[in-house]
Amino acid sequence: MATMKTLGFVSGAGFKCLNRILGIDLIPRTLPAIHSVPVRYARFKSSPLISDDSTQYTGFEISRNPEEWKFVQDLLPQPVIKKPSPKPEYPSGWKPQNPPADSPYFIQRTANHMLPVYLKRDTPRGVRKRTVVRYIQGDVWALEEELRAVVSKTYPKDIFNTMVNEVAGQITFRGDYVSVLKAYLESKGW
Repeated sequence: MATMKTLGFVSGAGFKCLNRILGIDLIPRTLPAIHSVPVRYARFKSSPLISDDSTQYTGFEISRNPEEWKFVQDLLPQPVIKKPSPKPEYPSGWKPQNPPADSPYFIQRTANHMLPVYLKRDTPRGVRKRTVVRYIQGDVWALEEELRAVVSKTYPKDIFNTMVNEVAGQITFRGDYVSVLKAYLESKGW
């Protein structure tokens, strides 16, 4: 916070102990001190950097020309994330959604066109981990059976629990199975 320095005077019996401890004789019994006064409510016009002379500032003009405005529009954020242009293969390894037509459930992609499979850490140190699959529509229980079979096939010795939230459309696995579930869902076209 900006401060403005003012001069104040401090006096009182507190300086008697300074006289005893330091051996300094304070004859006037006053000592100038600097106090900080907040300048939170000062007006910006009082600043020496602001002046009424308009020749010191850069001039501007308002343009309504669409040819000039298109350069500004490229800098503005897009309100909606655009659908990616179709390519045979993407450099990042990303695959667009191509769901099977006869599936009893549907997994909606996120706004960034990514799979909604997340790793959640419950405790501050991240000891307890959960894998959450979200945005499921349709038969959530059929998808839970498929994903449970995939995880138990990949990790046969692991004991894991699942929790299905039909209303929210999500399945929670106890443990870190994000890579296995993402690979399976991408292979199915989700």
